[in-house]
Amino acid sequence: MRGHKGPVQCVDVTPDGLAVFSGGSDETIKKWDAETGVELLTIVGHKGAVICVRTSLDGQVVCSGGADKMGGTVRLWNGVTGAPSHVMRGHD
Repeated sequence: MRGHKGPVQCVDVTPDGLAVFSGGSDETIKKWDAETGVELLTIVGHKGAVICVRTSLDGQVVCSGGADKMGGTVRLWNGVTGAPSHVMRGHD
């Protein structure tokens, strides 16, 4: 699986084993087909490296932590569309 423009910082496999989410130093989260390795989705929104990523049990929600500029953030995303749903700030 190639697609990040820089090092991959974290990965998580959905509980059903069908998809892999990766977070990179390029400030993106990518969703991959676990069987074929095809990139399915790129999620953009962090303003620094994505350092952790986890998926909900049903794969519908992705939670990511980033070393965003001006303080770190935790963000929630729709795991199907990549749409942002919440941003939590406060880490320095």
